Amino acid sequence: MRSSATVLVVGASTTGLTMACQLLRYGIPVRLVDKNTQINPIVRAIGVHARSLEIFDDLGIGEAFHDEGLIINGRNIFVDGNLALHSVWPDVNRPHPHDIAIGQNRTEAHLGDCLHRLGGTVERQVELIDLDQTMAGVRATLRHADGTTETMGTPYLIGCDGAHSAVRQLNRLHFTGNADPRSFMIADVILDGDLPRNAISMAVNKVGFSFYTPIPNGRYQVAAEWPDAPPDDTPPTLEAVQDMLDKRAPWPTKASDPEWLGHFRIDYRVAPSYRHGRSFLVGDAAHVHGPVGGRGMNCGIQDAYNLGFKLALVLRGEAPGALLDTYERERQPVAEANVRWSQSTSGKLMEYQAMPDEARTDFFMAVTTPKEPDVVIRQALEAAELAIAYPRSFITKEDVEDRQRRNLFLSGPAPGTSAIRALNIVVDGDPMTFAAYLAGIKFTVLGFAGINGSAIETAELRSLLKGAADRLDDLAQVAITVTDMDQVGERDTDGISVLLDASGELHKIFGAHEAGLYVIRPDGHVGYRSQPPAMVPLRTYLDRVFCT
Repeated sequence: MRSSATVLVVGASTTGLTMACQLLRYGIPVRLVDKNTQINPIVRAIGVHARSLEIFDDLGIGEAFHDEGLIINGRNIFVDGNLALHSVWPDVNRPHPHDIAIGQNRTEAHLGDCLHRLGGTVERQVELIDLDQTMAGVRATLRHADGTTETMGTPYLIGCDGAHSAVRQLNRLHFTGNADPRSFMIADVILDGDLPRNAISMAVNKVGFSFYTPIPNGRYQVAAEWPDAPPDDTPPTLEAVQDMLDKRAPWPTKASDPEWLGHFRIDYRVAPSYRHGRSFLVGDAAHVHGPVGGRGMNCGIQDAYNLGFKLALVLRGEAPGALLDTYERERQPVAEANVRWSQSTSGKLMEYQAMPDEARTDFFMAVTTPKEPDVVIRQALEAAELAIAYPRSFITKEDVEDRQRRNLFLSGPAPGTSAIRALNIVVDGDPMTFAAYLAGIKFTVLGFAGINGSAIETAELRSLLKGAADRLDDLAQVAITVTDMDQVGERDTDGISVLLDASGELHKIFGAHEAGLYVIRPDGHVGYRSQPPAMVPLRTYLDRVFCT
């Protein structure tokens, strides 16, 4: 039996590739296997959400998506042929106020480039056929293309192998949920007409609903319910797609040059447990739902990003094994919310054709009624998966004295929410964005001196940060944030960076009118905050997250 400290990742689609890249960044050996011969050339999932783009920036491949994909920053809703809503993303103060439309095959290719740069590779035509768990690890049996088998030992087995996950089935784990009995068609075609190239369009009428998503090379992905689908999953013909367009498209249009025609069904399922001993389920192996909103692939990418840094810290002996329990605690509620949203939204669209006239009028009014600005921003953040938070995780905590007096500080990013912002800052003399400063594999300990903080108060804060830096060593980058360099006096060589927030905007966003402290996780989410900053509660938090 081949045995090592190498983590076995099964499935090399977007989720498995992200998982392997994340582990390799931390120096964890990875073996990534996939039963397929190559990347699936068919353009399937096509929407890379803003949150996933932040992750790809961190992995060093974000620019490639902008070079090759289409920026999607709006949506159109047509009701009975009339444009009921045209919306454009508001400014949300994040690095990417938009999504990118790009084929899943190209997303996998860019992740593959990242994998190779980090020294990893994909072993193709290698299938997991059996596993046996012990207290110390997993014995996995793999079958190769020539029919030979091998058994390897691994400390952890990560199942990124899709909705029909072998890892889930071999662990005899349930996949709770239900199947939608309806059939749907999907087509990658060219459409004539003046359809916008930077917005997703949805249409409903008395016949049914349809979706139109622009993709590169002048093409569109079209999807719709297909009540006349054959029972054997035969894909639609171009004529069937055109018949659907003639009945449901809100403008006269003709489809041509089909790249791919497909037939699919929808399941709504979430595994009741994401972990079984030393096996984990990630991405579609743990949850599946409808394509509305494009959250399936993105949710898997974010699962892997979340589990990856935690597993790496545990394997390196820098965090307790209990840290791994936060993966399910944090990510399962996200999947459950996505399933509820997808099922509810799809249901409303598909029910329109059967609604009485009065209900259709109410539907139209609900779509066309203007929303308050804060509602528009909240909905944009939710659609781009930028509003995801982990408030109930045991690695999220705050210590705030006199909460009534410190309401400004409490208005800043709460524990579990994202700290990533697109603001410009200067770190040790180098201009950069705040998002770029947070990137990388380390935690960030950030002490805010306060908008009107004195030199004495800043010196006290710096002493506290020095203690944190000594405690964490290479696990974290530590910085004191000031609005004026006069607050720090002479440049010290204590290993504490100086982050200059000359506009004071970062202080305001983080509620740091007075001195305050934040600990930000490698995934950009706030782990801890306190006001006033104090060493004992900070050390208590750090001892909870890291091995002492």
